[in-house]
Amino acid sequence: MQLNRTILAALSLLTMAVSSVAPAEALVGRLSSHSIGAVRRLQQAATRTAHLRSHGHKTASRSRGARALRLALLKHKHGKGSRHLAHSPSYLWNAPSGQDPLLDDDSKAMIEQQFRNGNSAQYSTSSLIQSNVFASCPLHGGVFKRHATVKNIVLHSTETARVADAQRIISSWNNKGLRHAGAQFVVDRDGIIYCTADPVYGTTHVDNRRTRLGVNNDNSVGIEIVRTGTQEYSAAQMTSVVCLVRYLQDRFEVADNHIFGHGQVQPSDRSDPVNFDWQAFAADKQVLTRTAFANKVDG
Repeated sequence: MQLNRTILAALSLLTMAVSSVAPAEALVGRLSSHSIGAVRRLQQAATRTAHLRSHGHKTASRSRGARALRLALLKHKHGKGSRHLAHSPSYLWNAPSGQDPLLDDDSKAMIEQQFRNGNSAQYSTSSLIQSNVFASCPLHGGVFKRHATVKNIVLHSTETARVADAQRIISSWNNKGLRHAGAQFVVDRDGIIYCTADPVYGTTHVDNRRTRLGVNNDNSVGIEIVRTGTQEYSAAQMTSVVCLVRYLQDRFEVADNHIFGHGQVQPSDRSDPVNFDWQAFAADKQVLTRTAFANKVDG
């Protein structure tokens, strides 16, 4: 009977020990001597449990704090204007096309003339395609929605192993699945400007890991000029490139000092556009700018 009362007292005091971890000496007066060791062992187990719970909470808190610190450092490093650096673009099979109203022949002729005179920034890509200023040859894959504002234009030359026209080059890009290289525009030898994607969407025409001067695929438009081997750029090509660059500059408010060659922004492994006459390009663009200004004044 005495043993049963001792066991009941031990169980009662065990509950107190687990919740408050009371010193074993406080139990001595209420237990027989042979139960004190058992109670101490139970108290030690309760103390270890409480310590492990506390350590677990601290570990979880430190883990959450470390994640928050990494995110804060990432935001500080890249800044609000460089979200693209933390973005892995979600590629599309096709860039959505605009829903511009159909144009009559007179409107198409007017738009084409304005493009050649450097005054077409108000027209969308789809309107210029309707007006036969651009020929449509869409990319299948390799297109993504931008997370940055367009502020750079990058000129390339295709430099294919064999002579190839614009459509064949674009077709070769499209044979490489959802993620592949490509520029928004390709200017063929005869001066025809092929539009592969509305420039409000991004394409992969530079290697973001190697570029400098703040240029990347998310904040730039790419123009490929068809050329290979010993070919020189044709007069028709140069005229079209000048008009296209002028249009994109006005459309996206790109400054003159943000027009680059591929080799300028990715000099570690690129040198195109090969043998491009930058001086003549700048002079021709300046003439077009003066023409555009004069037409605005006369209008």
